[in-house]
Amino acid sequence: MKNLNLLLVFILMSIYGKTQNQLPQISNKAINYNAANHSIAINFNLDDQDNSMLEIQCKIFSADGTTKHTEIIPDQINGDIGYPVSKGTNKQINIQLNPALPFQKLIIVLAAMDRETLNIQEILAKVDTNNLKKHVAQLQGRRNTGNQSFYDQSRTYVFNALNENVPAHELIYNSGQYNCKNYEATKHGIEKPGTIVFLDAHYDSFSNAPGADDNASGVAGVLEAIRVMGDYVSKKSIRYVLFDLEEAGLVGSTFYVTNQLNARDTIHGVINFEMIGFYSEQANTQDLPTGFNILFPDAYNQVIANNRKGDFITNVGNTLSFSLRTKFHQAATTYVPQLKVISLDVPGNGSIAPDLTRSDHFVFWSKNIPALMITDGANFRNKNYHTLKDSIQFLNFNFMSQVTKASIATLLELAETQHGVSTEFNLDLGTSTQNDNKHGFYLNYINDKLQLKSDIEIDNASIKIFNTSGQLIELHQLHVRPDQSNTIHHSPLNPGIYFVTISSNAIKWSGKYFINGY
Repeated sequence: MKNLNLLLVFILMSIYGKTQNQLPQISNKAINYNAANHSIAINFNLDDQDNSMLEIQCKIFSADGTTKHTEIIPDQINGDIGYPVSKGTNKQINIQLNPALPFQKLIIVLAAMDRETLNIQEILAKVDTNNLKKHVAQLQGRRNTGNQSFYDQSRTYVFNALNENVPAHELIYNSGQYNCKNYEATKHGIEKPGTIVFLDAHYDSFSNAPGADDNASGVAGVLEAIRVMGDYVSKKSIRYVLFDLEEAGLVGSTFYVTNQLNARDTIHGVINFEMIGFYSEQANTQDLPTGFNILFPDAYNQVIANNRKGDFITNVGNTLSFSLRTKFHQAATTYVPQLKVISLDVPGNGSIAPDLTRSDHFVFWSKNIPALMITDGANFRNKNYHTLKDSIQFLNFNFMSQVTKASIATLLELAETQHGVSTEFNLDLGTSTQNDNKHGFYLNYINDKLQLKSDIEIDNASIKIFNTSGQLIELHQLHVRPDQSNTIHHSPLNPGIYFVTISSNAIKWSGKYFINGY
């Protein structure tokens, strides 16, 4: 019987492949910057269920606007880095920076890889229709100034969902006419962080429509994709963006590309979700724009031969996006064969087909950036479009899951994703000051935490934080330990200068630190 069971296991593994290989894990991570000697210490625990030896990489890049993504080569880097590194606790990497480096803000990417082959099907299997339903249910409603309370609630929801997986940023644009809030979360690449692939959608809705398909479906796809891919390390960066005010005329994406995109970002390709939830296997449910048969005869014949069923996703790219459009179609065919895809190659910048320029991808086309619109066809299929009936009960979440999977597969290949994980630290070298060094105090503000280093031990120190007006902001009691990073967890504070006093029966010290906007 035992041999029979082993034979059965062997047969099952032959049919379905080996059991899923688990990702490495980086936990209990901490960073300490010593401004006195320009050194960085990174501590972490390392685990892997399948491998005892792992490859560890640590890369440092500039986060300054004019030099962003420039790789910084330290004078020295040693410790638990390279291959092989055994899993375990209390791992440490020590970095010695050159004090003459002209950088202030840094991005430090720490990656752990097991050198296993990336199994894209395993990753796609993590896409969960229940999560897609949850997001649409939470976002369904009037997401515009017609219901400011729900609009703000939706903004908070999408920001938190992004930030739960990859650090997110709110990008604000205010004018006399618009109060625009875009959201982005960037998973920085370990080799080419300045080369970025995008997945985006707009989160606002039209007039009084609840906007389940337009475009809570697209937002749900982005949020599920970041959940599935958020831990993985890639050679290039992956950026997830949720645009505001698409319904007002592509306002959010236009301002983003024109003013909020860093000049040193090189966009390798954009996948824009513009309604991905409506599906029908009934004949004569798919309409086509005027002139479609002339511009896209092959696609037209496909739709007619299929009795005009609305059972496919449309993959729209312009001339510059031909390679990207081909990659999406190939990824869908390879990894999600049950998903029908009709691909359109729009001439030039798309102006010849105005019905295919009605979403945020067109802003990228206008800037000569390769971009796709992935769409269920909007009003040419979904007759609830821009009406009160655009609600969750009319959506097909299996179809939405398939579209999300095809997009994830495309992004994984574009970004050169590895079988490993990464985490990152934002470090501002200008946050450390030493007003009175006889006690050896150093302050660092890193990743929303204030860290204090001292040469002496202080029992029951009183730590007060003041703003520039002298107002007491925070009060903490802390047992300060020497030659360690003593972490002070305070509430989120706005960018600016803050003053600190440390006092006990024997010690009084004052210093300051800076919080910079990202």
